[in-house]
Amino acid sequence: MARRRRKSSRKNAPAQPTPTAEESSAPSAISEAPVIVAAPETAISQVPLERKSAKAVLTSAAEPPRVLAVFPDTSVLRLIRECIGAFTEGIADTTPDAGFGFEMAMQRDYQMFFLGIDMPVLGGERLYDFITKAYINARPLPRKVPGVVFIANSGKGDLLHALKRDARVKGLLTCPLEIARLLRTTEGTLPAREVGR
Repeated sequence: MARRRRKSSRKNAPAQPTPTAEESSAPSAISEAPVIVAAPETAISQVPLERKSAKAVLTSAAEPPRVLAVFPDTSVLRLIRECIGAFTEGIADTTPDAGFGFEMAMQRDYQMFFLGIDMPVLGGERLYDFITKAYINARPLPRKVPGVVFIANSGKGDLLHALKRDARVKGLLTCPLEIARLLRTTEGTLPAREVGR
């Protein structure tokens, strides 16, 4: 009798409901796992971009400081270039043409300018004003205007007196140039080269 009751209870047990099409297509908890993993993958993908930007900053910071010298006498330019290269960690770019000097100033960042005050066609004071205006109105961001050292030919040092009150003027030199005075104008802008290097 006991065996018959057990069999009958199995026969009378309610059948398990068959899942409908909507229930079978519903997403499970496991299917949502990739969504949770996607957030870390997105963060990891941003790491190379941060490393590249840091590398670019280091590269620009490692470049030696540069100065631009514009003067009609090439022998004066050679003296400036050799003194800057021998006694400081900087590099001097030189040109006797004021127009080309303006183009060079637009194409590269300089830490200081050496400009002849009485150059033909375009004097150093006007050239510096043009560079200053171009730097201030640069896009997308204004550029920092470096200081300037004006150079006058022999016998024309009086042209420099009116410029002494300008805070942007870092020095006033007359030809023939003295190496010691030239190097003093670069103090605080160009690091001095170590002895023996």
